[in-house]
Amino acid sequence: GGAAGASPGSGARRLAFDPRRGRRGAGTGAACCLRHSQGAPETMQKDPGYEDVLEEVLQALASAVERAHQAGVDPARVWVDPGIGFGKTLAHNLELLRRLGELRTLGQPILVGTPRKAFIGRILGRVPPADRSTGAGSTLAGRTRRGADSGRVPALGPACVVGGGTDAVLPPGRPPPP
Repeated sequence: GGAAGASPGSGARRLAFDPRRGRRGAGTGAACCLRHSQGAPETMQKDPGYEDVLEEVLQALASAVERAHQAGVDPARVWVDPGIGFGKTLAHNLELLRRLGELRTLGQPILVGTPRKAFIGRILGRVPPADRSTGAGSTLAGRTRRGADSGRVPALGPACVVGGGTDAVLPPGRPPPP
């Protein structure tokens, strides 16, 4: 484990530490995206550890979803994000991407962001961030087949090229084999 939690928006664990944020947000009708992270931003990548990364992410997100609902956020406006790259190793990130569909048990739409993440650079052989768009596009193609409803990519063009090629080989709606 470690200090894990789920957080809205850009990653600060605000809803967990300040429930008033949820109530203020609920009053606007805005959507709320709860992203998992482990540890503080300054140290989260030092030595992330989980006994079962998916189970721990699921538990933290379930608690965050409950807090959002208790704060009055419309359940239809709550999204969850497993927090790829936020206190996770390469192995943790890949495990979460491969098992995204299991987050469906939370009953919320799933958002996954992998734009120019360090793990893509490691997979592609230490490619610098500026050259990771195609790698990020491939994670978009894979994650939509694994259960994500939406995602962030660094550049739409390469993502569309990769997605179009993937759709030609593996039509949408047919998940890849496990």
